Amino acid sequence: MKTIKITGIIAVAFLFTAVMCRFVVPKLQLDGYTGLLFRILLNTDDSFYAKDYTDKNFLALKRGMTKQQVVWLLGRPFAEFNRSGGTISMQYSKSPNDTHYRARAIRLQNNKVVDIISYYYVD
Repeated sequence: MKTIKITGIIAVAFLFTAVMCRFVVPKLQLDGYTGLLFRILLNTDDSFYAKDYTDKNFLALKRGMTKQQVVWLLGRPFAEFNRSGGTISMQYSKSPNDTHYRARAIRLQNNKVVDIISYYYVD
């Protein structure tokens, strides 16, 4: 019975710490717990970011911002793709070998941010 209580206390403490870290650690906010777990298990982070990119500025992005505001905040992206219907995708991260990297992208419609994409990509 004592072992179960100790295990329960440790589990609650771990969960509390993980939840609190989510508000402190930008990569955890951007990639989620699964991204953090994959990063630890795969022991790799080959992510390259655009020259002026920072996690702090990426977290400051808001839906409705203009393309000019995004470029002012994050700098020029690695790649920009014009999609059908006036949609533009801006890629701010990449991997040298297209496996296991932190994906960071913005999607704009009519020159306004409609999607802010961040996750840990696993191939």
